[in-house]
Amino acid sequence: RKSILSGILGLAMAAMWAGGASAAEPIRIGSPLLLSGHGAFVGGAEKNTLEMMRDEVNAAGGINGRPLEFIFYDTLLGDQKRGRGRRRSPRTERINLAAAPEREGRKVRLPKQSTASKKPEAAKNRGATNDHSGRALELYETLRQQGREPLTADLRRTICDAVVDDVQAREANNQRSTLNRVTQDVLRQLKDAAPNLASRQVRAVLRDMQHSGLLLHPDGQPVRSPMAPFVLTTRDAETVHNTLDHAYVQALHAQGVDVEKEAGAIASLLLGDAESAQRIGQLLQGPEIADDPDEKKAA
Repeated sequence: RKSILSGILGLAMAAMWAGGASAAEPIRIGSPLLLSGHGAFVGGAEKNTLEMMRDEVNAAGGINGRPLEFIFYDTLLGDQKRGRGRRRSPRTERINLAAAPEREGRKVRLPKQSTASKKPEAAKNRGATNDHSGRALELYETLRQQGREPLTADLRRTICDAVVDDVQAREANNQRSTLNRVTQDVLRQLKDAAPNLASRQVRAVLRDMQHSGLLLHPDGQPVRSPMAPFVLTTRDAETVHNTLDHAYVQALHAQGVDVEKEAGAIASLLLGDAESAQRIGQLLQGPEIADDPDEKKAA
């Protein structure tokens, strides 16, 4: 993963120095990937990795103020037995560089670049999507393999708070809440506080809220689609945070992680503070449920 990030930064810096574009213009990198046919799962995994790296760099402010933008090209190999294979060329697109992952067995990496003089820049641009290292990073990848993505503690909490506020505002105005609409609302709401926030990051938090039972269809069933309405099972933001943390800890425990021994790394991953390790054991038992604000008013 670090080698991929180094490759991205090396390519982006080369593109920035090669051109005279304005600071606000994105650095566009064209990447042909196998996204169709029998091997699409390979290209899909590569695409997800590159998107995660892009969001990570952009969340830290991009490269000297210029965001990264990947333009993916499906090589469309299709069913070769039936002669359906054809390729789409990136030549018609305006890009700064073209780069494709190089495979060695099951490993995926970008072509090597000379980045010796850019290591400080690479370290500075590690973004807010996943600013973990060591064992915490390994645990993060364990969760991602289960379809969960906790981001960082601060970013996740910021998005959760914005979701709760937006859903309550929609309810007050008799408007439906859907995954698509709330995602766009949150991006607008956090435009100034988190200018590099990506819709993929908001959707990741909403997906984890779904998995944790925090979002349900009004009939009490799981949310059926991004356009289907949903309701929050709690209006208290702190309960949302605790429920998500509990779900992450349970997911790690289900994968055989020794929660007690790994409490420090898990606390660093989920709470942003290894000193809060004592909370991890409590989260494994169950989330801390705050009093519902509406019940307090009624009382």
